[in-house]
Parts: sequence; structure tokens; C-alpha cells
Amino acid sequence: IEYIANGGTGAPSDGIKYEDKSYKISTKIPTLKGYDFVNWILVRTSELKLEGMGGPAEVKTSNKKYVKPGDTIEAGKNHDYTLVANWKKKEIPIRYDANGGKGAPNTGTKKYDEKFIVSSKEPTRTGYTFYKWKISGLKKENGEPVTVDAGGTIRSSRNDLNGYTLIAIWDANHYTITLKNHPNCPIDDLPIHFTQESRM
Repeated sequence: IEYIANGGTGAPSDGIKYEDKSYKISTKIPTLKGYDFVNWILVRTSELKLEGMGGPAEVKTSNKKYVKPGDTIEAGKNHDYTLVANWKKKEIPIRYDANGGKGAPNTGTKKYDEKFIVSSKEPTRTGYTFYKWKISGLKKENGEPVTVDAGGTIRSSRNDLNGYTLIAIWDANHYTITLKNHPNCPIDDLPIHFTQESRM
């Protein structure tokens, strides 16, 4: 009985199943960074076919069975078997913070080592125009925050399993009031410029 960690480490040592005797699958579980162990894929060693590069391989054998640690291979199954670790990518939460606004998108999920498309939905805030999202905890080499547009992409290498929060960046809207000349109050036309943050 052969165990293959399939990209991971810490697979159980190979075992021996005696003819017409059952075999208990090891309860030891391998590990792989960025992935959760799901189960073992049990196949006859002579039929094993693996495909894939750059990550866990896919078992292409048609005659396969999914088994859990501690399960039993029945006594009547008298063949050489291979148990291949079956993995699932971890999911990384992507949260949105409207930062004083409202209507932020719902939390999304980025899969480990895969890119994430940011929601195209933009929050709103009275007196302001949405500009971009700031990715919390990330800074460029010059110290400026890492930003992303609505509908933009968070690259695949962003793999903090604690997740990321996208914080809205706002531009204050600019307004102008012009005081017009009046016969009873002779003044030159006087424009007054202000934003939502101005005091008058």
C-alpha cells in the first residue's frame, strides 16, 4: 500500500496488506501549503495515471475510490494499491470597507494562488466620488498604499490566509457658488469654491 502526498509532505509510510486480510488506512494526514486535505484517492497501482504540473496532480484513473484516513480496504481486494492525497485550495476572504460611505460589495473569496476579480460595484458617499480601493496592510516600495480599481484584479501571489480588506478611497466633490452683482448691492461677481469638507 503506497501513499503519495501529491505535492505535500508528511505522507504516511507505505504499508502492507496481506492477502484476504483487511487493511486500515493510516490516520496520519499530509500537509500542503495553501491547501486543505480532503481525502485519499484509492486506485490500483497498476492503473495509476497522474496529470498536471505546477500543483497537485489530477488522478486520471477511471476506476478510483475516495476514502478517508482510518477507513478500511476490504479483505477481498487483493491488489497493490496507491493512495493519492486529494487537495482543495484554501479560500482567502476579501472584505470591503466603504470607509464612511455605504453600499460596499459583499465579502468575496480568493482561492490560494489564483487571481481575484474585484467587484465592479462602487460604494457611494454624499459629497464624494469613489476613486479606488486601498488594500489594507500592503504598501509599495515607496511607502504608498497598494490600490486596485473597482473591477480590477488582485494578483495570484497575494496569499495571506487571514484575507484582505479593501478600503474605499474618496475624492471630495468640488462646488462653486458665484455671487452675482445686484443694483441694490453692487459687488463684482465673486465665485466661492468649496467641498463637502469646507466650513462656511
